[in-house]
Amino acid sequence: MAARIDGVHEAAGVRDWDALLAHWAGERPDDTALALDRRGEIAVLRYAALHDRILAAAGALTRRFAAGNRVALACPAGFSFVIGLLACFRAGLVPAPAPPPRAGRGGDRLRGIVADCGARAVLTTGACMDTVRAAGFDAIDIDALDGPAEAPAPSQRLAFLQYTSGSTAAPKGVMIAHRALWANQRTIADRFGHAPGVTLVGWLPNYHDMGLVGDVLQPLFCGGASVILEPNAFLQRPLDWLAAISRWRAHTSGGPNFAYDLCVRAARDDRLAALAGCDLSPWTVAFNGAEPIRAETIAHFAARFAPLGFRPSAMYPCYGLAESTLMVTGAAHGEGARVRRFRRDALAAGRLQPVETDEPSAAIVSCGRPEPWAEVRIVKDGRRAPDGEIGEIWTASDSLGDGYWSRLDESRETFGAMLDGEDAHYLRTGDLGAIVGGDLYVVGRLKDVIIQHGSNIHPADLEAAAVRADDRVQAAAAAAAPAQRGFEPAILFVELTRSALRSALDEPFFAAIRSCVAREAGITV
Repeated sequence: MAARIDGVHEAAGVRDWDALLAHWAGERPDDTALALDRRGEIAVLRYAALHDRILAAAGALTRRFAAGNRVALACPAGFSFVIGLLACFRAGLVPAPAPPPRAGRGGDRLRGIVADCGARAVLTTGACMDTVRAAGFDAIDIDALDGPAEAPAPSQRLAFLQYTSGSTAAPKGVMIAHRALWANQRTIADRFGHAPGVTLVGWLPNYHDMGLVGDVLQPLFCGGASVILEPNAFLQRPLDWLAAISRWRAHTSGGPNFAYDLCVRAARDDRLAALAGCDLSPWTVAFNGAEPIRAETIAHFAARFAPLGFRPSAMYPCYGLAESTLMVTGAAHGEGARVRRFRRDALAAGRLQPVETDEPSAAIVSCGRPEPWAEVRIVKDGRRAPDGEIGEIWTASDSLGDGYWSRLDESRETFGAMLDGEDAHYLRTGDLGAIVGGDLYVVGRLKDVIIQHGSNIHPADLEAAAVRADDRVQAAAAAAAPAQRGFEPAILFVELTRSALRSALDEPFFAAIRSCVAREAGITV
């Protein structure tokens, strides 16, 4: 449990990453720290070797850059990314993780990050050097960094800059302090029930907040093993993820809700044979977060993979965001997903009211509860909302970021919110939710609400209804046109399965989707 990990840290006098890695290198020199798993082709980096490579890279960086300098960290998922990140910690640099550009594309996001934080260089791998230089950056090969270890640079407040997706605006760099990172690692270890030596399998990109803080740093925090899969390989062959979990007898693994959907769709009878002999029973924490969590996804996944030993109690819904380092709330360890049904008419009116009869209802998954030392508030019209009322989710804890890099006004608005009668500063998440029975239920995004005939409609509800309407619909996306006649007409885009694209789609197909959306979400599309 996390208390044991804290006890190990306290007994060893460990209070930062440099001391932590030195401790594990001494206590567990031959234990696996990092592993690359490419469909069973495995490369391993053990704690003593990892520590040596971090010291060598940090020594070279210390001689090249001053403490506090920013550098972009753009590597494929793997050893080099982790070594570069931890070397920056020791050298007192502030890394900004970013996706590596690919030939002919992908440079715009990296270019935006470099410009925003004033990065002095881009740390990457030898295989990416030419592409990074072609995009106009000063590139440094992490694997070629070598030199005598030097004393750690003066401690810097900032650990790294976690950039938001930039899908709707220019990417913003959340300033994650070492204090916040350490606090969030303790939270994750506590909530997930991690003991020293835990094994975690992850396929998310290393620059993603869940991939970085959860998949990579959390097992190192616990003296365990971080098993890294290729993100694109997971998208092409989702069942390889489950095979790796079985192969490593992983305690923890997870991802956004869509990952579980992909596995269910991929697990047709003719493909499930590829998982013959897999044992998912050691999988104790299957975390699910970062996007709307679907009750039907959880049920389908648990039923489909029960024959392989997957236990419903392992499913772990959680809620978090980059502005809070990662995790904010999570389910009770070993409890599984808590799903409750709420009246649809009340939901449209801005309340979560549990159903008592057979009236129309929506199943919503609880994202658990905050830690005792964290605060979660639901705020509506500038006041704290009572239980059951939907409003914006605000949170305060030691895990909060220090604001957005070089964006004072946006930082003040997002990270400095206050409620009357309270001294605390809260993070405004932009997410909508309600607290019922002490549990947090997330229902959508503040800016995404569609208003039709006076009802508040959450796009995710339309999208889920469309997917349920016809098995030829693979995914859906809802949008709202500019307001006309006092309401916003909703538009629904559907992605079809490949087999559906080879067949004729007639009016009954579209009518069935409209009917299901109207019945379940109470809206015309």
